Amino acid sequence: MKNETKAQKELYDLYSRKMYGVCKGYSNSREDTNDIMQEAFLKVFRSLNKYDNKGSIGGWIRRIFVNTAIDFYRQSEREIEVISIDPEVEENVFVAQESYSNIDYEHFITLMQQLPEKARLVFNLFNIEGYSHKEIAVKMGISEGTSKSQYSRARQLLKIAIVNQGML
Repeated sequence: MKNETKAQKELYDLYSRKMYGVCKGYSNSREDTNDIMQEAFLKVFRSLNKYDNKGSIGGWIRRIFVNTAIDFYRQSEREIEVISIDPEVEENVFVAQESYSNIDYEHFITLMQQLPEKARLVFNLFNIEGYSHKEIAVKMGISEGTSKSQYSRARQLLKIAIVNQGML
């Protein structure tokens, strides 16, 4: 038992910082981030015997964290925030400009946390995790068209936030 606790602590120390960043990208508050983090690590520790050594353990852990974040979203049953976009601001956003590379990671995460919840989840799953809209639809229990429109909405809102802050 003592060796198991030591191994869990080592695994936690090795992956906690990176996984905290994953959790932060899927939540909109520190409390939610911490809740997702705690629940996901509990799932990792309970499921370690199921890891089959196919692929990296880091990828396996990340998958658990992403799925935990999606479960957290589903369980919260929060209403989706509706944001109207000022047409004058929208005109200043150039769709061809896709580069977020000029923005530091922490600032980008802060901007992402301001997105409506469903749009943020879809953006993360598609743009960061690499899921297709079809896979996202199945995971989140939405239609493929909804996934595409939420992704488009997230991109549009991020661009507006970036333009408004003079970062692009």
